[in-house]
Amino acid sequence: MLAPIAAGASLATLPKFDAEAVLIIASALKCDILMMVPSMFRVVTRMQERHPQSMKHLRLAVAGAEPLADEVREYFHKVFGVELLEGYGQTETSPIISINTPWANKPGTVGKPIADVRVRIVDAETLKPLSGEKNGPPETAGEIWVAGPNVMKGYRNRDDENAKVLTADGWLRTGDMGQLTPDGYLRITGRLREMIKVAGEMVFPAEVEQVLSTHAAVAEVCVAGVKDERKGEIIKAFVVLKPDAKATEEELLQHCRSSLPAYKVPNSVELRPDLPKGPTGKVMRRMLVNPKQEAPNAQPK
Repeated sequence: MLAPIAAGASLATLPKFDAEAVLIIASALKCDILMMVPSMFRVVTRMQERHPQSMKHLRLAVAGAEPLADEVREYFHKVFGVELLEGYGQTETSPIISINTPWANKPGTVGKPIADVRVRIVDAETLKPLSGEKNGPPETAGEIWVAGPNVMKGYRNRDDENAKVLTADGWLRTGDMGQLTPDGYLRITGRLREMIKVAGEMVFPAEVEQVLSTHAAVAEVCVAGVKDERKGEIIKAFVVLKPDAKATEEELLQHCRSSLPAYKVPNSVELRPDLPKGPTGKVMRRMLVNPKQEAPNAQPK
C-alpha cells in the first residue's frame, strides 16, 4: 500500500479476494501493475482464460509471500503476455528484501537485494557465515540473514524473542533457508520451521512441491511432515487436480521418484478438492497436519 502512495500512484484494493472482481476492476481502471500472492495469480489466470477482460495496460506483475511455482509463472505469461516477477521479504524488513525487475529477472530466484540491504547465508547450527558479504562461495545453502535500514528494531515488549532473531551487530535471522547465485541473486530453498526431518535427512517442502507442480494433472500442492514412530517424520503430499484431470497416487509418487532422491519422495499422496487458505491466499500448512484448527476468514477459490 505504501509504495504506490509514496510514488503518487492510484491504488485499487478489494475487501476480499475475488478473481473475477480483480480482472473487472483492473480492466475498468486500466491498472498497469498487479501485486498478489502466487495462489491468487493462479486463480486470476484461470479466470482470465475462461472469461477474458481487457488487460492491455498491464505492464508489471509481482508475486510474493509464498513460493512461485514455475507452472504458475509460465501459465501467467502465456495468458497475459507479461512476465510474472518474484520478490521476497518479511514484515520484519518493512517488508522487502529482494526482488526481480523487468530488466534483471532470473526465474527461480527472488531477485537481488534492494538498495542498502545486505544478505548473508549462515550455517543455522554453527552460525558461521557461508556466503554473501564476501564470506565464502555462492550457491551454499543456509539460513538467510539480513541487515539494513529496513530491518526492524525489534518486537515490542518481546525481549526473549528479539534475542532469538536479532544479533548484536544488527543482523536479522529470517528463519528462511536460501543460497546466493554467483551473480548475486537470492534463491529460497525452504523454511527452517517447515523443514521435515526424515530419518536424519533434511527435506524442505518447497522442493517436493516444485516437482509435483510440474505434473500435468496437478493444480495445487502442499507438502508437510507427519509424525512417524520409526523415522521421526514422514512426508505427505496434499494435491488438488486440475478440472477434469485424472491422476492416481501411484502416478504422482512415480513422478516424484523420477526427479527426487528416495528419501525426499512422499510416503503418501492425498487427493483433495481444495487446500485450506488464509485471507491472503497462502495455504495453511498446519491445518493439513492438524485439521482441527480453523482457517482465518474466507479463502480464495
